[in-house]
Amino acid sequence: MTSIHYTKHALDVLKERKLSKELIESAMASPDWKEQVSGEIWCIFKRTSGRVLRVVIKDRRDSLTVVTAYFDRRKV
Repeated sequence: MTSIHYTKHALDVLKERKLSKELIESAMASPDWKEQVSGEIWCIFKRTSGRVLRVVIKDRRDSLTVVTAYFDRRKV
């Protein structure tokens, strides 16, 4: 099983935006779609409650690091 880590920034914005780790990890486990940004950086998208959650992760072989997460107003 791949381990999941959170940057300090990610933990801060999750608290600020009232996003749970459960929601983030659910989106990561079952995304609606993914886009590679560059190298190890990916955006994970999940439609939820009529909005689109964007989770930015760093994907390494042995671990995933959540960089940030927010509801994306540009994606529908």
